[in-house]
Amino acid sequence: MMTFKKLLTLALLASVTLNFSACSILYGEKGFFRGKEKDYLKTGQIKEMTVPEGISSPTFEPIYAIPKVYSTDEFGDRPELEDYVVPRPSAINIDKSAVGAKIQKLGAKRWIFLDAPTSQIWPRTQNFLSELGITVEYNNPREGIIDTTAITYKDDRSTHSRFRIKLEKGIHPDTTEVHIVHMQYSADQAPDTQFEWPEASHDTQKEADLLNDLASVLIENLSNNSASLMGQNVGGSLKVEFLSDSNEPIMRLRLSRNRAFATLSHSLKKDGFVLWEESPDQGLFYIGYQNTDKKGLLSRWFGKKISPDNAPDTLANLLQKMPRTAETKSMFPLQSTASSERSDSAKTDAEQGFIAVLKRNDKVMDFVIRDTNGNALEREQAKALLRLVRKNLI
Repeated sequence: MMTFKKLLTLALLASVTLNFSACSILYGEKGFFRGKEKDYLKTGQIKEMTVPEGISSPTFEPIYAIPKVYSTDEFGDRPELEDYVVPRPSAINIDKSAVGAKIQKLGAKRWIFLDAPTSQIWPRTQNFLSELGITVEYNNPREGIIDTTAITYKDDRSTHSRFRIKLEKGIHPDTTEVHIVHMQYSADQAPDTQFEWPEASHDTQKEADLLNDLASVLIENLSNNSASLMGQNVGGSLKVEFLSDSNEPIMRLRLSRNRAFATLSHSLKKDGFVLWEESPDQGLFYIGYQNTDKKGLLSRWFGKKISPDNAPDTLANLLQKMPRTAETKSMFPLQSTASSERSDSAKTDAEQGFIAVLKRNDKVMDFVIRDTNGNALEREQAKALLRLVRKNLI
């Protein structure tokens, strides 16, 4: 005879079974309220709608037409779909040893480098001057210029000082450079006197003091991502860009010749490059390349080739053996030699590396990589090498 407890257990089991059965009957695959969320997986191609004879068909046009997209890379080339290789994304931190902000120096010139866009640095620089009680006489966001009014130092009442702070876009995207110039003049001069800003500071110590103070403030607030709409266009264009000249990929640097050569020399010692020899006067670099990325774009040209630590030749010897053509004479500092000493058909070993050239082009510097015969590289190879060089510019 069943006890009450057993009867209760059986009743509960029967209730659960009925509930599941009811759910299956009502909502299952063959239920009355069948779920249709997966029906799209069973759909196939349907026949195109046909209009019976004697009835004209209206013209159907898409309401949201998708235009043709002609994408180009940074050199202006339109990639072919079948040949296109998706490049790796740019690293967030280009240089592993880089910091958010630092003071860089080349010769007598000093400037602040900041890993932040000008839209963030522009308002912070204005706030810095305001907190010091320094009045801004003139500012031009497009040119990135801030000029102060006259300042009198307590230890020198006989002169007035003014500062020009200039913000410029850096070598890499979303970076900023801050340059300061100090001007000093006699306190006896009329306030409305027109002054011409010097190329270099009159007092480098006063320039350095303001630069250090500004750098400290900017570094402390670098984590704050607030920005100014006005500051988005501050400082003009980036200092480095890619383009093509006579169908040859080049890298253009909006830098002084000395700084351009110095930053290229730094980059050509990293990420597989070997800098064998350089000539600052001629603007030449004799380099090798050892592929460090087995799956990268450069692997198709270099594979596992290893560049020796010691140069296989000298730069002077390569220039001596280089064929004298109109193109090589315009690109390289070639000396005329007697035909008995050298033939125009002279060749060098293609495995001997590359000769990179830095040449002035009006107010900018152009950087090109050629083989040791002075010939232009295969276009995609040149582009891949230039991208790698730019990665480590400072």
